[in-house]
Amino acid sequence: MKKFISIFLMFVLFITISGCDLLKSKEERFLNKLNEGESFTMTMSPKNSEYENEEIIIKVDNDKTYLYFDEDDSVFEIYYTKEDDKYYLYTDLFGSWIKEEIEEFDLSEEFLDPAMLEFDWFEKEDDKYILNEEYYEDIFTETVNLEKIEIESKDDSLIINIYVVDEDEWVQVIINKIGETKIELPEVE
Repeated sequence: MKKFISIFLMFVLFITISGCDLLKSKEERFLNKLNEGESFTMTMSPKNSEYENEEIIIKVDNDKTYLYFDEDDSVFEIYYTKEDDKYYLYTDLFGSWIKEEIEEFDLSEEFLDPAMLEFDWFEKEDDKYILNEEYYEDIFTETVNLEKIEIESKDDSLIINIYVVDEDEWVQVIINKIGETKIELPEVE
């Protein structure tokens, strides 16, 4: 009986120390990890549309951001970084990378910044969590007209499905490599 009580107390202690993480949904654990971490990889692509071959990849590693856009065999790559309270843009100009100072870059002004999402903003419906409409303006610019935002988890990824009214299509955002994404800035000639 003492052995059982000891094992039970060890289990309770383990759950308490781990912050009851075992009791949280996988989606909540992903969002918490995003909020605590400083790096992730995000892939955005339209679902079921004429633009289904388009893909945007965004990598964030602390003060470095990488953007890759592939549209109809045209590839566009840029890097943003913050150094000594200044912002820089790296672009490829005919095979040579150039670095220029720019105004502040804020990922949330151009794209979804998943690190801004809070789990308690969502309500569970079936197997997905739906964002309450009152939080739409907190994560998107006014120029994007949204109707529904859902999150779900699959394997080691958080999936965000966004219905964009103006385009009448769903955009899928897959976020993975949370806390593991590394960015190497290109060498400038």
